[in-house]
Parts: sequence; structure tokens; C-alpha cells
Amino acid sequence: MLPALREELSLYSAAPSADGSPAWSLYDPVRNLFFRIDWLSFEILRRWAVGDPVRIADDVSHATTIEAEVEDVEAVVGFLQQNQLLLPQGKESTERMCGVAEAAQQRWWHWLMHRYLFFRLPLWRPDAWLERNVDRVAVFYTRWFFLATLAALIASVILLGREWTSFRSTLVDVFTPQAVVLFAVTLVFVKFLHELGHAFTAKRFACRVPTMGVAFLVLFPLAYTDVNDVWRLPIRRQRLLVGAAGILVELGLAIWATLAWFLIPDGAVRNALFLIGTTTWISTLLVNVSPFLRFDGYFLLMDTLEIPNLHSRSFALANWSLRKLLFASDERSPESFSLQKTRALVAFALLTWMYRFLVFTGIAWLVYQLFPKPLGPLLASFELYWFLLMPALRGMQSWPQAAREGWTRRGGKRWFGFVAVVLLLVFLPWDAKVGGSGLLKPAAMVRISSPANARVEALLPDGDSVVAGQLVSRLAVPVLESERVRASTREALARWRAEVAGLNASLTEQRSVFAADRDRSVAELSGLDAQLETFRLDADMDGSFLRADIDRTLGSWIRRGELLGYLIDPSRWIVEAYIAEAELERLSAGQNGVFYPETAGSSPLAVTVLGIEFDAVNALSHRMLATTHGGALLARRVGESVVPERGIYRVQLAVDRAPQSLRQSPRQLRGSVVIRGEKRSLVSRVWQKAAALFVREAGL
Repeated sequence: MLPALREELSLYSAAPSADGSPAWSLYDPVRNLFFRIDWLSFEILRRWAVGDPVRIADDVSHATTIEAEVEDVEAVVGFLQQNQLLLPQGKESTERMCGVAEAAQQRWWHWLMHRYLFFRLPLWRPDAWLERNVDRVAVFYTRWFFLATLAALIASVILLGREWTSFRSTLVDVFTPQAVVLFAVTLVFVKFLHELGHAFTAKRFACRVPTMGVAFLVLFPLAYTDVNDVWRLPIRRQRLLVGAAGILVELGLAIWATLAWFLIPDGAVRNALFLIGTTTWISTLLVNVSPFLRFDGYFLLMDTLEIPNLHSRSFALANWSLRKLLFASDERSPESFSLQKTRALVAFALLTWMYRFLVFTGIAWLVYQLFPKPLGPLLASFELYWFLLMPALRGMQSWPQAAREGWTRRGGKRWFGFVAVVLLLVFLPWDAKVGGSGLLKPAAMVRISSPANARVEALLPDGDSVVAGQLVSRLAVPVLESERVRASTREALARWRAEVAGLNASLTEQRSVFAADRDRSVAELSGLDAQLETFRLDADMDGSFLRADIDRTLGSWIRRGELLGYLIDPSRWIVEAYIAEAELERLSAGQNGVFYPETAGSSPLAVTVLGIEFDAVNALSHRMLATTHGGALLARRVGESVVPERGIYRVQLAVDRAPQSLRQSPRQLRGSVVIRGEKRSLVSRVWQKAAALFVREAGL
């Protein structure tokens, strides 16, 4: 005997299926759920009271054109049991219901995480109020109101062309803090009218509207109206009107608000009308029209195509197509659509996956930024797992079975070979390249700068060879030179007085005073000579001199500490490279690499790792490598310093053999360096970066 159906269930005629076959809706009033069933299931349910699956199958086969089997009746029983539509009877049914109830119970942390991802907050039971007021809004559904709104649209466009300057200036004022508050209040009002549009339209078609409220998707509030009763409507046009009512309300409201904005004086009301006529409906339309999430656009597309559960069915087709592509699977399609419609649904599923990836990664980034650590990273990770990773893993559950079946076919072996190559590329440690930015410079390099504000009297030409002790530059300081002239005069006078005092008996008593004055003048003159000697800049070693400014002329002034040039040894060169933190452990002294100069016409240079600094660089000493100066290292200015945005480390490399052109025309060159480091697989690199990011940002 068949188990009894629940007595409160109801059957309603539904719109025909896409293939033209009749369909019905099975309504569960306790949970306010509708289940769409086909013709065969309907005929079986009509004969449910017979109680015998064999007799039911025979009767359906004789009374209709359907060839029913006992297995079909058993499939309907399974469907009813799975959706809890049978009356519990006996110990087995009780145990099954207890199991369902136990499975529905969640631990507190599981319940909390699910409510963080999505929950609904019913705020109003509007059905009775809608019933009393549905006739009062009937005017908005008339033909003349539609024509009046169309006329308002034409008038608004004409006025907009005449008042475009004023309209544009108001649009700029929208981004003030006061306007943001007004925008929030206006948006709540518009969304309430949006939901009333759904509710009143559903009530006009005698549908029940049990609740209205706010749903939270990852704590983001979204207004909702429960119009599940619309599934009772057999006419597709009625369902489309209910689904589009909210969008139509906002568009109509925007048209009338724009027209009113041109007619009323300035004030808060006019600003609110401007927001309704521009920003609110545009932002809402971008969300609601999208069919990739379960908003108005999805239900409109579903009713237009007459494909219930569009998302799940298109996802099933896309997963089937992937199994067929990857494993040459010969399993039957989960849907019996035409080839064109199947391809369209698969494309829709792929677009939905891409759209959801962008949306949920964007929400995860927002959660990551708004919540404090470690809560923000943990919540963002859980959201990505629930909305992106878990659906992907669920779709891949059937891959092992498809792989085992596909291996026996020739096409499957071809694809297995392709997949094997991809897996080898992902998991085998083949990538040894470690890249970074670097600066080619001489190994021995001495800065030559001015010790004080001075005038350039002599300066070697750029690129000249020098020997140790040779004059590189002579600077003049007129103030010091004038002071030396005066000090020299005082020293000569003091020396003469001391000599005269030794010859003149009348000055014997002042001899010691004149001697002390002489010694002081000599010391002062020696100090000035030593100070002036610091402005004679000599070479400390053999090499070449490179001017910092090749256009500097003699007689020009230079500030204290300003660079005149470099004294270098052109026979030995090094590359000072900056490597990301994640790549540092792959490097060691003695590894080889190549430096690629950025300058056109320069040849790559073979280099060898000399040393690695394990302290992160706090400020770039070579600013030409930073993005602020045209380089590749992401950095920002902090006062007088250039600070890298990410953790980088300094690595010194020796140039194995400097070309003659570099020795003849020695210059610092910016470029990129590629080092042959420790081999590592792609998956290990991704995992290491993800783990390091998670540990760092979660504060663990």
C-alpha cells in the first residue's frame, strides 16, 4: 500500500512546459512552497487513493497515452518522501522525520555562520492590508496612466535638454556628505515602493502575500516580498507582470520625479526628487535586472523561457558539458532540450558563475576591509568557501566516476593525456625563475658631493679617467676666502708686533701678549686653510669620474650635500636587485641569472648571486627603480623618502664579465633581473602565498 498524502496539500493547474505538455503545481501551505510536477506525476497523484502501484500504473496506461510503469509510481513516492509531503505513519516514518529534524539542527557556530551569509527578517504581514487597499491603486494599472507617464517622459527629456547645465551641477552636488544621508533615506523609500509594486500586482491576481521584510546577503540589506503564491498563476503574462512590477514602479517613479524636479523650487524635497530621478533607480536597476542572482531579472527570464529552477537546471547542463568535454563522457543529458537551447543554457551558466565570482569576491574584499582582524579575513574566507568553493566541489563530485568510465574510450584517453600534462605543469617543480627589478652599477663607487654651499671653480669632464690623488673638483666659498684674507692680514700684523717687541726694550712687558696674539692668528689661519682644503675634492682611487649633471658649468653654485658625481672603478660591476619576500627563500649565494638592461641596444649580462640581505627594505636608496620615478617597484612618497608598498629584499649580484662598451661609457642602468633559483611547482607557490597572506592578515 502507498503511504497517505498530507491532507492540506493542494493541486493547481500551471502553465504548460516548454515542450507543450501540461503541468501542475503542488502547493504545501505549511511551508508556503510550490512543487512543479509533470503530466505523469499528476495522473499518478489523481489515483493515489487506489493504493496499489501496479493498479495505478495500469490505469494510467489504459486511461491516457502515457506508458506508465511501477517504477514511475515508486519515483513519485521517493519525490514525496524527500520533500516531506507524505503523512507520517508507523515507526519507520517517525524515525525518518526525526532524522530530518535532527539533520536540520545546527550547532551554534554553524547557525551563526549561516545567518552571517544569508537570513531573512520578516517585518510585516501585509496580506490583509493589501486586500483592503488593492482597489485604491487600480488607477496605476490603467491605460491612461501609462500614456500620462509616457508623456511625462517626453516632457522630462525636452526639459533636460534645456536645463542640462543646472542638471549637471546638481549631479556633482550629490556626492556631498549631506546628500549621502538623503540618498540613504530616499533609497529606503524607493525600495519600499518597489516591493509594494510586487505585492499589489500579486494581490490583483488574487495571490497571497504572507510577508514583507529585509533579507541580508553577507550582512548587506535587501528588501524582499514573499510572492511564492504567483506559481499558482497559469498565465505567463501575469507572472511576468508580478516579476517586473518593482522595476516598473521605480522607472515610473523616476519619470515623474524628474518632471517634478524641473517644476518645484530648491530645497530638500527637490534634492530627493533628483535622487529618485537619477541615482536610485539606476543603481537598483543594475542589481535587479541581472539574471545571475535570484533577483527580479532572474524570475523574469525564468518565466520568459518557461524553465523553472533555471539556475540549477542550467548548472546541471554546464556540469554535464564539462564532464563530456574533459572525460569524453557518454552519459545522457539531464535535460531534453534542443541543441541550440542547450548551448544557450550552458553559456548562461558559465556567465552566472563568472558574475557570481566577481560579486562574491568583491563582497569578500569589502568584508575583509570593514571588519577588524582576524574577524575580517576569517569571515571573507568562509564566504568565499560557501558561495564559490563549495558549489565548485559539489559539481566535481561526479568527476571520479566519469573519469573511470571515460578511460575505457579512445577519446577519453586523449583527454586524460591532456589533463595529465596540465597536472604535471601545475604540480611538478619546474619553474626555477625568480624575477625582480635591479640597478646595474660599479662595484666600487664613491660619491663626490659638496661639503657646503659653494661655487664650482673646476670639475673634470664626464667619463674622464683619474688616478688616486688627482683633482676632481675645486669649489670656491667667497665668504671663507674673504675671511682668510682678513685672517692672513691679522696674522702678519701679529707676527710683526711679536718681532718688534723682541727688539724694543719699551715693549718687553707686552712681549707675551703679542706672542699669544701671533699664535692665535696663526691657528686661525691654519684652520681656515684646512677648511678651504675640504673644498678641494681629490680622487681616492684609480677609476673614472661620472658627473651627476653633465650640463653643469663652471661658476655655477651648488648646495651643501648636492651630488657632483661618482668616482667609479669601471672594471668591476654589480647589480643591486630587489626581490619579493615570497621568493627570497628560493635564492642562495652562487646561483646564476641574467640582467636585462632597460636601455635600448644594451645586451643582457650574466650575473651571479653574491649576497642576500634578510632585512626588508624600508626605503629605496635608488629611487629610479620606484614607480614614482618610472620604475617597476610599487612605492609611494613618505616625506623625503620613497617607501615600497610590499615587502622586498636587497640581493647583490656580480656581473660575470662586463663588456668593453660598459667600461668605455660607464653608466648606471635600470633593468630587470631573472635568477635561476630553487625549482618550485605552481601549486606550492600559490599555496605558500595564500597561507602567508592568511596568517599575516588574520593576525595569527
